[in-house]
Amino acid sequence: MGQDKYRRRNRTAEEMFPIVEAYRASSLSRSAFCASRDLPISALNYWQTKYLKTHGLGSSAGGSGFVALAPSAPSMEPSAGGVVMELCFGGDHRLRFYGYPPADYVGELLSIERC
Repeated sequence: MGQDKYRRRNRTAEEMFPIVEAYRASSLSRSAFCASRDLPISALNYWQTKYLKTHGLGSSAGGSGFVALAPSAPSMEPSAGGVVMELCFGGDHRLRFYGYPPADYVGELLSIERC
């Protein structure tokens, strides 16, 4: 009772890749997005992994999925008040700044394709 909240069904890449793209473009958390689509989180995780590998966006070492960022180091003024800026890269990915980074540094971060 209740254990089959979602019926298991076979999905295709043609059906799921647009859903993965919609998730990546949304600002919703993974759980909120899946709830809005009545989709199991495990299904989104599975198809997002396939999507990333198919499009050459997955981790080349098969590791944790972190992406190395290597733009020039910023010179930031520290902030006593906490976070002064936050960049959201879809889903649950956020980059918080506790100081004021130079605009060109932020531009470099935003231009990295894998974010």
